[in-house]
Amino acid sequence: VKGTGCVSVTPDTTRIAMVLSGSDATYEAAGKLATAMTELLKVKLSGIGFLKDNIKTTYFDISPYYEDQIDENGEVHQIFQGYKYVHGMKLDFPNNADFLGKVITVLSSCPAKPEYKIRYTIADTEAVKNLIIGKAVADARKKAEVLTQAAGIRLGAIQTMEYTWDQISFV
Repeated sequence: VKGTGCVSVTPDTTRIAMVLSGSDATYEAAGKLATAMTELLKVKLSGIGFLKDNIKTTYFDISPYYEDQIDENGEVHQIFQGYKYVHGMKLDFPNNADFLGKVITVLSSCPAKPEYKIRYTIADTEAVKNLIIGKAVADARKKAEVLTQAAGIRLGAIQTMEYTWDQISFV
């Protein structure tokens, strides 16, 4: 028997998902540029009270990039252009509209030109997970009772139990 659980909670945390990207001719130069732009962003955000450690990397990649060029015969060729970096980061802080306005102002005026999205989440995901698990177990038991009653048998002891997170979102 499979049980499901669902809870809704009021978000208490603002999450800014940021992406810095750029390119340069060599791998080394792209790496240095990525480091410089990330440091610039951290310095700007430190001006409104964030520590550099508050900004967490979610992904980082440096890879070659190509552009398509069409030759005189109409054939498409990929021409190496250099290396592109993409640095994803997140920044979480307690919900506060005034402070969010300051963060947006810093991001919008930062020379590193981060792309960003504002999301809302919860700080204590473990407590919410536990609520969901409890609701899922209660749901599974209720379904098992309906099945055993319909089958004319008695519900016995639990033999095994497992759980998976098929659909979960804290944003």
